[in-house]
Amino acid sequence: MAYNTMLIYAVKLDQETGGVLPEVHLKQGMSSMRIRLQINPRDHLIDAYNKAVVFRAVLPDGTDFFTTGTTSLVDTELTATLFNQDVERMTSAVGKFRCTLTILDSSQQATRQNYMNRNFLTVLPFTVIVHESAYKED
Repeated sequence: MAYNTMLIYAVKLDQETGGVLPEVHLKQGMSSMRIRLQINPRDHLIDAYNKAVVFRAVLPDGTDFFTTGTTSLVDTELTATLFNQDVERMTSAVGKFRCTLTILDSSQQATRQNYMNRNFLTVLPFTVIVHESAYKED
């Protein structure tokens, strides 16, 4: 296994409203990690496996972040993964931002232009905090 696929940051997202948003703490420029967002499917997401997902955010530097993926089942939990290149893009600037994971009621991948025209199964927010890296290149 390559070193860049060994680090997985697991984050539990709660479907219940009114709870505390999960926080993901990362270092600036991080590129050797995946973020696995896990959801207990309960009754209303029982058929949400192999569905398209969309991650959206506005990064601290004002850049629009948009990427897609697919849900899977990891140990009894519905899972969506942000891969290494996505994490590297998310950590390009220090700061705090809100990100949303949208699960679509379709297995067909969506684009930035058409995903709002699809039916959503759920939209789950989480907060990302990018800290300054202690390592500085000279």
